[in-house]
Amino acid sequence: MKGFKDWTNTQPKQDLPELERIWEITGSYKNGYRPNTDKAHDKFMKNLHQESDGGRVVALRSGYKLWRIAAVFTLLAISGLVLNNFLNKGLPYEQIITSESETKDLSLTDGTIVNLNENSVIDFMVKFEAKERKVKLKGEAFFNVARDENKPFLIETEKAIIKVLGTSFNVRSYPDENRLEVFVSTGSVEVTIKSGEQTVLNQGDIFTYDFDKKSIDKEISNPENANAWKSGQLRFKKEPLDKIFKTLERIHGITILTENQKLNNCPFTISLNSLDLKNAFEGLEVACDLTFINEGDKVYHVNGTCCE
Repeated sequence: MKGFKDWTNTQPKQDLPELERIWEITGSYKNGYRPNTDKAHDKFMKNLHQESDGGRVVALRSGYKLWRIAAVFTLLAISGLVLNNFLNKGLPYEQIITSESETKDLSLTDGTIVNLNENSVIDFMVKFEAKERKVKLKGEAFFNVARDENKPFLIETEKAIIKVLGTSFNVRSYPDENRLEVFVSTGSVEVTIKSGEQTVLNQGDIFTYDFDKKSIDKEISNPENANAWKSGQLRFKKEPLDKIFKTLERIHGITILTENQKLNNCPFTISLNSLDLKNAFEGLEVACDLTFINEGDKVYHVNGTCCE
């Protein structure tokens, strides 16, 4: 009690009766007592809401009101910043991902239809409100773009940008293949390599850019075979085997090597399963006496006596 008296001598005299009362009450608590802080908090908040004409309760309640008002203004200010950012920078991107052996079809808000191949990622605006319609692609997709003269459609890949107004075309750009392929089914497409090269493609064109060699290959191909990952079928009529091999390379991201020029130029007619590489190889081995040897890292060596 002496320690308590010494301490109270340092406190304002008007608080002394209240402090002595608290001391007496706490002195009667039993050992092992554990205060119920939740109950105390609830009681305190209840007191804050009680109506009173004077005393400290009114002062606390008034402060509580001010705190609530400040919190509301803070929330409104934050919401305003978010809304401003939302309006100025556009709507957020939405992302669609496909896993192995999975494809997805999606319709964008401008009417564009996208068929996404396996192991691919596409990011696109929920609503196109800017002067251009832009999507980002990693992997392969077929686009049937709704025409809009005032808003060009842009597909951004890791190292290139494809620009169209309204057309249908296929884009393949898997990062691990380090090459870009674009096939135009209808209309025209402008391809810009980020390092500087620019090419315009027309209906039937297949464009390939090798980022390692920095080389461009442009040819006209059968539209049905160019989109074989969608149909599941490849059809060749008196096509040289070299072209058949290149088609399989494009679809499956592989390399087929042959040293026999006669074999490369051999014309052949055949239908193949485009989705199953092993099945396609087996069909060629049976029909044309070929042998495919896997040399690792998606590289295959082929030899045989077809056309000899």
